[in-house]
Amino acid sequence: MADSSANSLLTVLEKSRLLSSEALTQVRTQNESDPKVIAQTLLAKGHSSRWQAQQLLTGRSRFFLG
Repeated sequence: MADSSANSLLTVLEKSRLLSSEALTQVRTQNESDPKVIAQTLLAKGHSSRWQAQQLLTGRSRFFLG
């Protein structure tokens, strides 16, 4: 099971609405405990930019313009 810091990142990711519900479910089922690895996976799969991943890691979920 993912630890609290990974759970915190997943909660922020869900709030951000950056991913579709299906993509979010895929990220959750990976059962990764390191938030940095989760962020790297988002980058590798093209689900986020580097800047967005950094924002998610700091707990920010609102970073869209307009």
